[in-house]
Formats: sequence, structure tokens, C-alpha cells
Amino acid sequence: MQDVINQFGKRLGFEIEQGVYRGKKNEIGFDGIWSIRNDHSFIVEIKTTDAYRINMDIVAGYKEKLADQNRIDKNRSSILLIVGRQDTGDLEAQIRGSRHSWNIRLISIVALTKLLELRETVNDIGILRQINELLKPLEYTRLDRLIELIFITSQDTQYDSIDDQIKTLDEMDTGILEDNEEKNLPVNYHQACIEKISKHLSKTFIQQSKTTYQSIDNTIGLTCAVSKIYPKKHTDLYWYAFHPHHKEFLGEFKQS
Repeated sequence: MQDVINQFGKRLGFEIEQGVYRGKKNEIGFDGIWSIRNDHSFIVEIKTTDAYRINMDIVAGYKEKLADQNRIDKNRSSILLIVGRQDTGDLEAQIRGSRHSWNIRLISIVALTKLLELRETVNDIGILRQINELLKPLEYTRLDRLIELIFITSQDTQYDSIDDQIKTLDEMDTGILEDNEEKNLPVNYHQACIEKISKHLSKTFIQQSKTTYQSIDNTIGLTCAVSKIYPKKHTDLYWYAFHPHHKEFLGEFKQS
């Protein structure tokens, strides 16, 4: 499960350092380090169940030791507990009663899966950063940051509807508007395209958002736009959208 959860972290856009499977002498017993470049690091501790108490001092000690070895920035890091069960009341109480409570956050695997699913449906890379911000031990007396995330996520979902409206106008302008409802359904065959380009480039790609992907070795960034066929009298037409956040994403890679 440790390998699977660390793969979740990679698909959420973090740089991953695998931890050890069992504690060994002179080794730090973390399960993983999830890092955002030039930003925050999470020391990840993975538990199948909350049936057993966790020594918070030991987990907090991982952070201190990693900071002493300059593997993380002590002031820009925190602890993330990931638990297989959703019923985590005992563990939550244990964290609240710990002197390390302001530096530890807890999430279930189910909720982590939902974050990953949300990430793969949005377009804007700025929203992806905001999603990962939710894992930080932030103080939420003021709710502005949560409301902002809800707002911009809702705004992002409007991209597709706006694109569809422009397509419809384009169809009307070119005289190719179809009456057949089935022909006007949106298409989604991104994965088939990615399989082709993966084979061509001999690279494995991980989906980062609805339309962006990066190679598993972080060397290639890729955007994938798909279009249905817009038949005209003497030719077939296609319609694609390339947004500023696509350009921003591609600019982070040596090859794109």
C-alpha cells in the first residue's frame, strides 16, 4: 500500500522520495516525502487502520532528523498521515491532544482518491496548486482560501462550456451546424492519443489535469486537445482550444 499511496502523490504532482518499508537502525522511518518544487514538503506516514495508537513524537522526530540532514526545509514542511479507514475519530483525537497538532494533518485514502479525481477533471494549473495546498496544516478560522478554491474550480468547469459555445458559433458561421444530437456530443479520447504518443516517444506519461500530462521521468510536458469532426461540403474541420495555463504548464519542461 505504501507504493500505491506514493504513486497517488506522484499523480497529484509531487516529487516523491520513497521511504523504507521497515524501520532500520540509522535510517529515518518515514513512508515517503512529497515535495513541491521550491515550496513545501510533506513527510508522509501511511496506516492501514487507526486501530493502533501512533507515537506522534516519533513521527515528528522524522521531520527533525530530515531537516538536520538538509533533506527538507524545517519551516516549509509538515506531516501528513494517510489512513485506509474513514472512521478515524480516535486518531483525530490523538492528534488534537498532541503538542505537534499544528504540524500534522490527516486524510483518508478515499478523500485522497477524490482529490486525484478532481485534479484530472480541471484544466487550470493554478487550481492544481490550490488543491495541493489543502494538505497543508493551515488555520481555517478565516475561510477565504477554501471559498477561493471552490470559486476557481467552478470557474474552470466553465472553460468547456465556453469552448462549446464558441464551437457552436463557429459552426453557424461556416454553415456546418448539425441537427443530429448525437453528432454534437463532446468527445473524450485523450487516453487513446496518449497511448499513441507514449509508444512513439518511448515514454510513460502521467495525467496531471484534464488535458495535461508529464512523462514519468519529468522530462517531457504534453498537452492533448481533442476534437470531433465538423463535416463541411468539401472537407472536414476540427476545433481546438489552447489556453494560457496550457502554455504555462509546458514552459516548465525542457521538452514539450
